[in-house]
Amino acid sequence: MIDKLGLRYVPDDWQVHLVIRILRGYDSIFLAGTGYGKSLIFEAVAALSGKRKVTLVVCPLKALEADQVHQAREKGIKAVMINEDNTKDPVVWKTAEKTAQLVYISPEMALSDRFGKLWTDAKFRGRVQALIVDEAHCIDEWGEEFRPLYKQLHRLRNFTGQESVIQQATIPVREEHDP
Repeated sequence: MIDKLGLRYVPDDWQVHLVIRILRGYDSIFLAGTGYGKSLIFEAVAALSGKRKVTLVVCPLKALEADQVHQAREKGIKAVMINEDNTKDPVVWKTAEKTAQLVYISPEMALSDRFGKLWTDAKFRGRVQALIVDEAHCIDEWGEEFRPLYKQLHRLRNFTGQESVIQQATIPVREEHDP
């Protein structure tokens, strides 16, 4: 992980453990505060999966997508973001389909007809290493008003056949007791 990503530090044990779980195909939920290195998890999964696999990260904010793509590219990972700003760019879609190792995608684009066509392509489905929902606490906090489709992301699992990872920066106290 250190060599593959060119890290100048040793990742925490929890990060290494989680990357191994994801690479082995286990469902995972992880919680960590801002600045604890959550993005390293999906960067490591993408880098260690090889150039023929893709890690999909559903992300609620364009600015966060852009920042994460920039960080991943600095580590040598072929990353792209798909959101409402670039849906008509054929290069973005071709990159996501064929060569990207890490795709950051908005909830709306992840559930769009255009992306749905990718799911029907067996080659693309075979490339999917992991499906990650970043900032998952937003599903409950913002789902109804801010991003209505955020609450529909469970539909993606039907397409992927892959295990899912849910990542949250914070969980409000009331959610800790929700079933």
